[in-house]
Amino acid sequence: MWERGRTNFAQLQRRVTAGRGLLRLARDCPTHYVLFDLLADTGGQVILDRPLSERRDRLERLLAGAPAALTLTPQTGDMRLVADWLMHWTVATGIEGVVTKQLGGRHEPGWRNWWKYHTRITTEAIVGGVTGSLARSITKLSPASQQGIAAIIDNLLRVEEAARESGKNT
Repeated sequence: MWERGRTNFAQLQRRVTAGRGLLRLARDCPTHYVLFDLLADTGGQVILDRPLSERRDRLERLLAGAPAALTLTPQTGDMRLVADWLMHWTVATGIEGVVTKQLGGRHEPGWRNWWKYHTRITTEAIVGGVTGSLARSITKLSPASQQGIAAIIDNLLRVEEAARESGKNT
């Protein structure tokens, strides 16, 4: 999903879990489908064995005149342009990086013959804090976070108890 010229993954997650509000979100926050490869033609014929250059040509012809919500990824063989994309475009738009594939490469299921270059490394985490004692926590967390934090606390308590027990035995 695009918002003010940048990707917005949180907005996409809202759409996925919207339930009754989905129609409103679909109207207010339209999505785009970004295409980069074609694995079967419009007749359903699998074209995995064809080189990427041919699959890409077919995809470009297929998308000629398509609505703006169907977007073809940019493609280039110019490494200076790729470097520019990595340093400027990906950062400005929030895109993770670039993918490289060989133009003559075939798509082989179960075999990764492409490479992805990230501009930054990210991670997702649930962060929580406990005030007071563990038995009388006054921290408010969402139900999903509570389950995650509860599991973490249970594990920490088990480790702490095991450490105490092993300390008694030494």
